[in-house]
Amino acid sequence: MVYRVHVEGPLADIPIDMLSRRTIKSVLERMLDKGVTSQAVKAQAVIRQMLTYAVNEERIPFNFIANMAPVAPENVRMRVYSDAEIKAIWSGVAEPETLIIPDTIADKRRDGSLVQIGQPMRIAIQLVFLLLQHRNEVLGMARSELDLEHGVWAIPASRMKSKRAHIVPLSPWAISLIEHAIRLNDGLKTDQVFLGRVDASRSMNGPSMNVALTAVLRACAIEDGTIHDIRRTGSTLMTSERLNISPFIRSKVFGHYDAGGGAQVSMQRYDANTYVREKRAALAQWQQLLARIVGEPMEPVLRFDGTSAIAGAFAISGPPVSSPAASLALFRSAQ
Repeated sequence: MVYRVHVEGPLADIPIDMLSRRTIKSVLERMLDKGVTSQAVKAQAVIRQMLTYAVNEERIPFNFIANMAPVAPENVRMRVYSDAEIKAIWSGVAEPETLIIPDTIADKRRDGSLVQIGQPMRIAIQLVFLLLQHRNEVLGMARSELDLEHGVWAIPASRMKSKRAHIVPLSPWAISLIEHAIRLNDGLKTDQVFLGRVDASRSMNGPSMNVALTAVLRACAIEDGTIHDIRRTGSTLMTSERLNISPFIRSKVFGHYDAGGGAQVSMQRYDANTYVREKRAALAQWQQLLARIVGEPMEPVLRFDGTSAIAGAFAISGPPVSSPAASLALFRSAQ
């Protein structure tokens, strides 16, 4: 996205052996002039990676921005929603027809003061709250990735930012929402759960969720909020004294790489566990807290194997599992 929006236009037509440090710096400075500071920092990193690749391919002799200072300090975003904000957002997403955009903003919107969010998008945002996964991972959810009988969502490596397959345990609450989203597809033969507006074979896109949430935030007078802040809020509450979930298991829920204080080589090469039981317990605690905050009734936590807690260890040899079918097969074999 950063390359397509900010880098490709000004630099794509310049032969790589004609690029200069001054040219690149000018492009980045123009971005700063437009106020896109964080994107300028990311664009600098993208260009640096491209030039490093060019050096490896012997297209240029050296990376002339390798030692270039950051064009701007990158501010680490730490926005966390309060309980009141969480409740307002949840209620607004569930019933956007009750919201009204202030006149000062409504005059500039195509929909005026109305907040219009389709039912599938409402469910998708609620699933971001419940499961704390990235917006694109939720919107790209496919039926072939789901085992609703056993409460498992297996995201393939190709759809994960980390490029590693990720198992997400599903609670009855999440399963109910997913089943509702599937019913909304009205019997269409598609693998996608959240259908694109034009092509049913493709999923909704990430920016559409940003637009929907922004409308809710404006109507609720909540400032400086993003969809990713939901994920950060859940992460922060998980490891807070309210839930006291270990950072290691929190990282597993989020699909992050974390050696848990041990040697990285042990985690990378000698630990093939997916920690399903621990992740299910952590998400259950989070969802119970979320239910109390937003005022939703919370069903008892169910065991999906009917006898014992779900095993978290899989005997996997070779590279990480990359397909939903393989992940689900491994999950079933572990029961």
